[in-house]
Amino acid sequence: MGFGNGTKTHHAKRASGGVKTVFSNDMVRHVWAQQNQSFGRSSNGNLWFEGRTLYSYRTPIANFVEGNKGLVLLITTEKYSVTTSQQMPGKNITDKPAFFVPHIGADGYGVEHTHAKNLDSFFKAFEASLAAMAKLRPDRIAEELETAAKGRSQYARGINQYLDGTGGESYLATDSESYDLKAAYVRGILTDKTRAQEYCDAFGIDMPGAWEAAEGRATEAVRLGFERVDSILNDPKRQAKKEASRARAAKAGEAYAQKIIATRLEWMQRPESDILQEAAESSSHHYGARVVRAPGIPISYRRGSPVKGLTGPQFDEAKRVLVAHESNAAISEREARLTHILNEKEREIERAKFEQWQAGVAGVFCPRSYQRDARGGAYLRIVGDKVQTSQGADVPLAHAVKAFKVAKAIRARCYFPEMSEAERKTVAWKRNGKTIRVGLFQVDEILVDGSFKAGCHFLAWEQIEAAAKQAGVFDEAGDESAVETTAH
Repeated sequence: MGFGNGTKTHHAKRASGGVKTVFSNDMVRHVWAQQNQSFGRSSNGNLWFEGRTLYSYRTPIANFVEGNKGLVLLITTEKYSVTTSQQMPGKNITDKPAFFVPHIGADGYGVEHTHAKNLDSFFKAFEASLAAMAKLRPDRIAEELETAAKGRSQYARGINQYLDGTGGESYLATDSESYDLKAAYVRGILTDKTRAQEYCDAFGIDMPGAWEAAEGRATEAVRLGFERVDSILNDPKRQAKKEASRARAAKAGEAYAQKIIATRLEWMQRPESDILQEAAESSSHHYGARVVRAPGIPISYRRGSPVKGLTGPQFDEAKRVLVAHESNAAISEREARLTHILNEKEREIERAKFEQWQAGVAGVFCPRSYQRDARGGAYLRIVGDKVQTSQGADVPLAHAVKAFKVAKAIRARCYFPEMSEAERKTVAWKRNGKTIRVGLFQVDEILVDGSFKAGCHFLAWEQIEAAAKQAGVFDEAGDESAVETTAH
């Protein structure tokens, strides 16, 4: 066990004291996020935690810090090796407030130093957005206004992508009537102020005074940027040039569309078996499902163009011609029918793998499409003396049985079949001075229908019931003896 250089790590001789300390990479992150034990590591020692800090090799990559109302998770934004980047936890690893920041409080300089550096990084990002706004080309804003007015939402990729390349949340409305590009630019620039305010709220500290003028500065920067746009939009020469450009684009777009139409008509003559085989071997998915598509216009956002070698107006004309073509109805019907056939076959294969996983077959992993059930919860299986989840965690079966009995007792007391969907999601028990220990995890809350949440896992009653029947304990009486009182 080491760091890839043949030497032992300084944690190699940790005594377990009867507590399991070696896990898979997924479980290392899960156990660390629970904060119920002081040490754990992966089998090769490259990912490990001690106390509140998670390490990749010798580098601290995430750390829990005391906040205003409990622990706050800080995840580093520093750039490291590919392996370390893959070991980074996400914000959803915990239900506690979490922030991506350059300083995670693991350098020994104290919390004041950490807060000062992190708040300074938020402000520097804000200043960078202001500077980017000042440098933004007026003709680019003009184009954005024109495309927004036409409702071409495929160009509304989020203002942060223009300002700092982060590809952040899009503030641009798809409804052209409610589209306010100025407001979108202001909100995009102020994103870092929002993050800074959330950070301060989490730690109960005051926002630095430098932020007081942030909104005014952002608004003024956008106003100046749009002033440069007005003269461009109203320039007669520009309008005449655009008209000539539109005429050329229409001709080029129609020529391109005719080539696509010819290819689509050829596709209609191909044997269905060949199309299905190609689609099954393809790695392309659409929202998690395989889709059979006839040849069409490929969409690519590289360099701001929908298709390589095709401008936006040419693309629009090509799309208009394709949409109006008489062959579309027959092509769409064939696409839908073949997609259904393909996905039925895919579902059969995935279902077979899932059933093997549930049965505990060695070497079979839970398919991605079955990692969450219809309620967003994990599936369960029993392997020996452990209960494993479809999300990669495991707990002792004996602990799981105790938690099941608590959930069953609460369900018997609180749940009625005629309850609405909203009522069955009401929290009936919450960890607050009391705890239910399940292996290295703790149950955070139990709903009235017996479903419960533990760490980043949600377990629906339907899955709990199925696992209890598999274990032969479903008919045992519910009780709350597993609930412990925690010391304050």
